[in-house]
Amino acid sequence: MTEDGGTCLYRAGQGESGQSFDGDLTERDPWDEYAEPVEEVLAEHGFTDLGRVHRHGALHHLVATDQHGAQFELDGQGRFSIADARVDADPCTA
Repeated sequence: MTEDGGTCLYRAGQGESGQSFDGDLTERDPWDEYAEPVEEVLAEHGFTDLGRVHRHGALHHLVATDQHGAQFELDGQGRFSIADARVDADPCTA
């Protein structure tokens, strides 16, 4: 957990889907096979759709957010994570 402007934020860590993606990672269509089942679960928990492809350095990823600012990220290597989930913790330490 970290504190940002008086808000306590939690990072759940990183998981591995065990399957990297095939196809052109810069276009959304090749991601659909992997993104759509994930989006169904994310929607049940208040997250947006994964949306367009983002790039950070050499990695391509999709991002969904919830109403409180938490971010779910799925990358082209099959890794996923949740970060910046606001939590109620006093003190805001691990």
